[in-house]
Amino acid sequence: MFVVLLSNRPQMRRLVQERDLATKGLHLFESPSMVIRGKAFLLVLTLIQSSPEALLMCCQSRLVMYIERQLKRGIPIKGESRENRDYLVQCQNICMSAIVEAVPGILLDVLASLDAVQGRKHPSASHAKQLRTNLPLLSIILHLVTSHAFRSQVTNEEFLVNVGLLLSHVTSIDSGSTSIGSAAGPNAAEDLISVVLSIAEAITQHPPILLEYHAVVTQHILPHLAALMSSTNGDTRVLSFRMFADVASLYLDNHNVYNSSSDVKDVLKSTSKLNEVINNHLLPQYHLILQDQDPLPAYGLKLLLSFLERSPDIIHTVVDQKLLLTMSQILQSHTDRVDRGMVLSTVGLLDCLVSAKDVDVSLLYDQGLIDILVSVFVDVASAQNEENSTGNDPSVALLLPLFDALNNTLKFVSREVRKALQAKTEARPDNEAQTQLAEKLLVESKPLVDMTGLLINFLCHEDLDVRDSSCRCLYLMVELFGGIYEDSLSAENMDCFAEALSAADVKKQKQLLRIIKRLVSPNIQSNYLEGNSLQRLIHVLQGLPTSTDSSSAEGSAVESLVGEILLKFGHDN
Repeated sequence: MFVVLLSNRPQMRRLVQERDLATKGLHLFESPSMVIRGKAFLLVLTLIQSSPEALLMCCQSRLVMYIERQLKRGIPIKGESRENRDYLVQCQNICMSAIVEAVPGILLDVLASLDAVQGRKHPSASHAKQLRTNLPLLSIILHLVTSHAFRSQVTNEEFLVNVGLLLSHVTSIDSGSTSIGSAAGPNAAEDLISVVLSIAEAITQHPPILLEYHAVVTQHILPHLAALMSSTNGDTRVLSFRMFADVASLYLDNHNVYNSSSDVKDVLKSTSKLNEVINNHLLPQYHLILQDQDPLPAYGLKLLLSFLERSPDIIHTVVDQKLLLTMSQILQSHTDRVDRGMVLSTVGLLDCLVSAKDVDVSLLYDQGLIDILVSVFVDVASAQNEENSTGNDPSVALLLPLFDALNNTLKFVSREVRKALQAKTEARPDNEAQTQLAEKLLVESKPLVDMTGLLINFLCHEDLDVRDSSCRCLYLMVELFGGIYEDSLSAENMDCFAEALSAADVKKQKQLLRIIKRLVSPNIQSNYLEGNSLQRLIHVLQGLPTSTDSSSAEGSAVESLVGEILLKFGHDN
């Protein structure tokens, strides 16, 4: 009867405005009869064909929930005929198709209304009427895109392009370039931003959609999400950043994108566009992201690490933007609340930056590289001591990349010093510049000397990789700075050397002995030449030649080094 009544247009317009009609009509979906549920679909079909407002009213009355429930039923109720089941399915498909077909028109109407007021502070009366009529219809799109029954049907290239256009309008409204509050109501701008971001969020939460349309998403959606990270609204910044991070992380894993597309050129174009968006839209405002309220700094560091690990080309932009300097400021401002994730990201970033082959590490010195290395190293070492960690402690995950960063930094300085020394023996025009650079690096790297004691302690760590890494760093440290660290041969450190020598193989013993030899300077404090720790170290040293094969090159080197060290200590071998 409803369907017949609604076929009369004047009656239909009046009835559609009655919310009770949709509410009571949708209750027909709860009927056990397939025929009645089929009629309910026809009722909805007639309603939504009358106007988009009727579809909105149905969605607000839980239409999508009823359809999802109907799709789950599947098995016919006992006693129902096949004809009734086919009738229900046919009605259901017709209704769902009509809903899906309404989406492009709704989006075009909304976009047309927003285009008309783009950049205007005071829209005209006609424009205001269009806004009040069309903007509420966006809720229909949100209902559909968050439903598993409709999401894949409404999402296509045109739909995603339109979502990108909506985001561009949101950016304009959020920045104040466009004002719709006076025309569409005091909460219109806030409601529009919320709905559009929710639609975008629903899309970004489904990797299959993102991978299928990676080129469209990269070109039409990501740039606007990056722009919204500079919003004055904290929630908008965080949500936009999170969505961008989820999508970019998925795309930076090229295996995901290649597996989703057979067109290699399309993939390469999409990847190039992603790097362009990151370099041109995101990284220029990363200083603000890292200085924002929590949790954005932690999220920002984690995403930046992901960028550097998966897309090394971005490293140069990071260096040019001087983001390391901002990282240093962030760590200083978070001294009382730096979480493990933030430290881990910082360590990973340091490792990526100083290990990059084509990055001038001297530029990082001007951005506080040494201060960050010392600060993070001390914090990680202190945390490990407090936890009384073992080789399986999670702190090892922090220590190893931190050692790599320190090792690469020391290797860089050592390399530049060797170049300067070599330049002195050759008549080259850049001799003076190279010498000045080497001297500058040595002076600015001197704070690293304070880490000597920590490195010596790590020689006795239970994790083999930590022991090896600390030994490599310590070797470079004493090669550059000798024994200027006054407490390098304190009682505690001599105990560490004795223990490390006892546990090391011949190759490692040779390296440790060279370190000790370099540390035993004429200026060594006399109180260090007394006590049980020195006697223990001497005892271990005296036992090394007997435990090695002196006929081998390694064994002969160990024996020679032991003799030299014992002489410096005033003892015979």
